[in-house]
Amino acid sequence: MRKRHFPHLLILFLLIILCALSACGAPAPAFDTNTAQQESSVTASADDIATAIIQQTPIDHMVALESKTISLHYDFDLSLVDDYAVYMSTINTSADEVAIFHLKEGTDSQVIIRALNACIQMKMRTFQTLAPKEYEKLSHALLLSNGDYIALLVCPKIETAYSILTENYHFPAMTNAAAKRGAILAKKED
Repeated sequence: MRKRHFPHLLILFLLIILCALSACGAPAPAFDTNTAQQESSVTASADDIATAIIQQTPIDHMVALESKTISLHYDFDLSLVDDYAVYMSTINTSADEVAIFHLKEGTDSQVIIRALNACIQMKMRTFQTLAPKEYEKLSHALLLSNGDYIALLVCPKIETAYSILTENYHFPAMTNAAAKRGAILAKKED
């Protein structure tokens, strides 16, 4: 009697195994990584972006500036932005700087871009004789805009910092030549 049920049990066992294995190969629910990236970039605070750049690049000896200090450092009114984060090196002879500004709706980005560019130009004149290596960093500084955010990057690994912005926060891509010489780039509005 046992031998008569054995083939049926074997077939049943193989069917259960087959069903279990086919479930492992079932397609996963649809997940759009572009939408997830866009959602994360939309909700990212200026400090989140700046901190990601500082930690992933990495840039040592950085400190966040307070709003009073930021107003003195850059020549524009902070009321033009609704979120910001500015980190500078604690070492006086270092030009390292990461600044992220989220513009208020209706703000002319060119006002902020001009102020940041003027600050970089002034620092370049200062560091040209004081610290030639830092002058070189400043000459490769990147000032980028993606419409909502403006980013200023001055650091030794500028390509790494730049890739963090373009890959994770939808900043515009630049040509290799522009990235190597330092550039100001703003995404044109449609």
